[in-house]
Amino acid sequence: MLFRSFAGVTGALFGSWLQSPVVVFGIAGFFVVMGFSMFGFFDIGVPSFIANRMNANSGGGYVGAVLLGCIGAVLAGPCSGPVVASILALIGQKGEVGFGGGLMFAFALGMGMIFLVTGAAGGWLPQRGAWMVTVKKSFGVVLWLGAIFYASSHLSTTVTALSTAAVLLVTGVFGWPDPEDGEGMMIVRARQLYAVVAGIVGAYLLLGTLATQGFILPAMSMSGGGAATADAGPKITWVRTEAEAIELAKASGKPMMIDFTAEWCQACHEMERFTYTDAAVIAQAGGFVTAMIDCTEKADPGVLAIQKKYGVSGLPTVVFAMPDGRVLGGTVGFVKAPDFIVEMKKALEAKG
Repeated sequence: MLFRSFAGVTGALFGSWLQSPVVVFGIAGFFVVMGFSMFGFFDIGVPSFIANRMNANSGGGYVGAVLLGCIGAVLAGPCSGPVVASILALIGQKGEVGFGGGLMFAFALGMGMIFLVTGAAGGWLPQRGAWMVTVKKSFGVVLWLGAIFYASSHLSTTVTALSTAAVLLVTGVFGWPDPEDGEGMMIVRARQLYAVVAGIVGAYLLLGTLATQGFILPAMSMSGGGAATADAGPKITWVRTEAEAIELAKASGKPMMIDFTAEWCQACHEMERFTYTDAAVIAQAGGFVTAMIDCTEKADPGVLAIQKKYGVSGLPTVVFAMPDGRVLGGTVGFVKAPDFIVEMKKALEAKG
């Protein structure tokens, strides 16, 4: 709760920090290391002095519970990074600390309910046994796949596909049950099902990537020429500076649609991939001078100045404005094509 309240007060600064390449790859690497731990390559134990203190306070430990909650927030925080970043973008749009604190409070309660339910049902949970090893290794698979997903916005499609294929194939092969494990029939069937599904999906990703990217055979398209057609079809043409956009807007009498984006921003890539490729959005964009401002270098004075000018506090942000600086509207965060079209029409109506 304390960490989420701090995030709510700091606004987009914390969300931007969570999406920086150093932090993203650091968290992904942490997931990978923890995955190896789940598979038994090494064990992580609580230091003895902490364990002794926890045991000593186990009888009535409000202070111990708070400390454990703080530690848990640090360890579990990376998992909720994308959610937190989205909430922070909304907070930045509202500009209200109270509103942001309320959202973070509700989010923390939702996370905490998992532990409350687990603690209340402790007496009904299954007894320890060989099945716990399978559950532990399952979390290892989740951590490895989670690391790939978390870092996917900074990886190429090829690297993402090959990494996913490697995880699925390796864990699928070694996940086939051994009769000597002494597991129940249900766990055995579950492991067999995972091994088969992981093997099929992993092989599909591996062979498909090798074929389409030209690693073995000459590169070919699996879409029957669809990709070339999409590249040749209509699309939004972006200018790269505000000055050029203002000049074109003055000459044409059109309002500007300024997209603030960054290489490390996953939601920005989703906007480019799903929203800006929609035919209706492309058609509606013809009524604007479209500019895309690269905010990858967050410390750049020019980037900071233009963000301050338009009140940009989180990415992605789209601002609809006139050449004289009058703002007609805007969006923060990933917006689906139908909703984005509504905002575009509102901006055109506000232009008058």
